[in-house]
Amino acid sequence: MSKHTPAPWQYTNTASKNLGGVRSKDGFICFMTKVDRYQGQEERYIEELTEKNENANLIAAAPEMLEALKCIWDSMCSNKYGAPNKEACIKIRDVLLKLKEEK
Repeated sequence: MSKHTPAPWQYTNTASKNLGGVRSKDGFICFMTKVDRYQGQEERYIEELTEKNENANLIAAAPEMLEALKCIWDSMCSNKYGAPNKEACIKIRDVLLKLKEEK
């Protein structure tokens, strides 16, 4: 289907907890941007830093999510085990097709 860096991927931070990226055992896959801290904007800073960390964790989980999605497709949507959930199968199919298109 798609060729990507094999799992596992993990999010790593520097000591400052504001730099880092998603990496595999072979090196970085992507870098996460630094969240700038300005006086008087502590709430915004914390929100952006939290969002950056959650996005990085989502990216790091991508290979495992893809494998789970393939398993769900095989068990739910291939008509091997009864009536599929049509809406779920359409969404899964669309994601899997998108991955094929982005080669």
